[in-house]
Amino acid sequence: MSTRIPLTRRWRSKTFDEIIGQDIAVRLIKNSLYRGFFFPVYLFAGQRGCGKTTMGRVFAAAINCAELQAFQADPVAKKLPCGSCNSCSAMARGEHPDFLEIDAASHTGVDNVRQIIESASFLPIMGRKK
Repeated sequence: MSTRIPLTRRWRSKTFDEIIGQDIAVRLIKNSLYRGFFFPVYLFAGQRGCGKTTMGRVFAAAINCAELQAFQADPVAKKLPCGSCNSCSAMARGEHPDFLEIDAASHTGVDNVRQIIESASFLPIMGRKK
């Protein structure tokens, strides 16, 4: 038995180079990764279907990728996320313990926000960041 994966997930971009139409956002985030400077919060905003979730997923995979230091040494030769390390493989399978994706449109209650704050207060398990 194989599980059916929606087309939006099957064909979603998995690296920064595959993201189309968001050149400035990709450049800003890659520069942040290159410099090793991360803000406490990133807000992805825009119309439906513009790539907010895709950018967030690729960014989360890149932050925890084992090849991040190699990318910081030579960003032209090394691509992020690598897709082959343990962290990237767990992200691709949807099993990364440090990655939590939340649909903000339907999780607006106080209890939902408390749950987010509580889960964010724990240290990462597999990656560098949560």
